[in-house]
Amino acid sequence: MIDGLIESTSGNIPEKISFETLDAKAIADNKELSDWVQKQHGINNIAYTRIGDELFVYMGVGEKPTGGYTVEVTDVLHTRPDEAFVNAVLHSPAPDMMVIQVFTTPYTVIRFNQGTIKHVGGEIRNVAAIKTLNPREG
Repeated sequence: MIDGLIESTSGNIPEKISFETLDAKAIADNKELSDWVQKQHGINNIAYTRIGDELFVYMGVGEKPTGGYTVEVTDVLHTRPDEAFVNAVLHSPAPDMMVIQVFTTPYTVIRFNQGTIKHVGGEIRNVAAIKTLNPREG
């Protein structure tokens, strides 16, 4: 299953490469990956590791005060022949959303074929949820 695209550049023109967002089962099924993710878990960090021919990128936002937060990778850019840059968004719960009242540690993990990539950077932008107002009839 392909969840997104990684953009590669030759010169200044991005070239798209597919990547996959992993679910909890896919992470748990790979012991080496699962152990690595456990070491990253809870840290406000972007980290990567190589396992075989694939690169795995962890994007975490540290501790949040409630449930309802999610991290979504929006794209990955191949910025140089040996570098990739991952863009992600932290979605916050809407102010009127009912959420679990417990500390959470939202994160996501993606994988892709490493090719020539030796270094990965990234950014997680915070997107505040907006309460939708419905006009009153009357």
